[in-house]
Amino acid sequence: MMPACADSQLGSPIIPARSVFGVEYAKADESVRPLDLSLTSLGSHITLAVLHQSQIEHCPSDLSDACPLRRNVSSKRRNEFILGRAAARLALIRAGSPNPFPVMRRAGGDPDWPAGIVGSITHSGPWAIAAVASRSCIWILGIDLEDVLSIPEMEIAETVCRASELRWVFERGDSRLRTAMLFSAKESVYKALYPWCQQFFDFHAVELTWIPEQNTFRGVLLTELNDEFSLGFCFEVHCQQIGHFVFTYLTINADDYGGWNKSSAIVRTGTNIADKADTG
Repeated sequence: MMPACADSQLGSPIIPARSVFGVEYAKADESVRPLDLSLTSLGSHITLAVLHQSQIEHCPSDLSDACPLRRNVSSKRRNEFILGRAAARLALIRAGSPNPFPVMRRAGGDPDWPAGIVGSITHSGPWAIAAVASRSCIWILGIDLEDVLSIPEMEIAETVCRASELRWVFERGDSRLRTAMLFSAKESVYKALYPWCQQFFDFHAVELTWIPEQNTFRGVLLTELNDEFSLGFCFEVHCQQIGHFVFTYLTINADDYGGWNKSSAIVRTGTNIADKADTG
């Protein structure tokens, strides 16, 4: 089995030391131990795998052959893809599949998980993360990782944010972090819902409101996707901050699906960012 986790090198933050989370950014120091991307558990039913680019040599050689990319794709994009698929395979192995087939792409570009499995893949900078769960326990699952330092603040904010979200982003001095949080949260929403509706929807189809006591965005769908995801569908997206990275996720338990409605949507979103557990 591949090593579970590795380290990346911290860059020098160029955002304020105080963040919306109420904690300080770790200051970069090339002489200290690099950042360990440890995530809070997403719950007992969800299995995580976190891989670093330094582990690319440990990735199975058949991944790139089984999931071919265009010939002109950059080596950076190819490595990201392979690392993400390796994380997916490792997550499936940890979840109890001893020799899973490579996770292919469906026609819409989303991962084609094995029967009975729901999952999501994300990569940012040197990291790739995969999360999987049994459909009997988890109905939908979407995750996203973003490097705050790589976010083009104004460009992304104008593309991603609705009017109320823009006001929240720029009401304080940590607008770059807030932009990354919103962008990541909406990416998680798309990854969670698209496999079920197979319908494109843009960033403005979702409106998010930050709930600081819970490190969570409360969201509402502003368009009709299908019978399950109709206008007014409510959900929550949880946020974690690890150094200069933001990790978000949306999950809905299978038990909640039957009684889901617009007014009483409750999403299990994990624990406070202060409660760190090594996901390995």
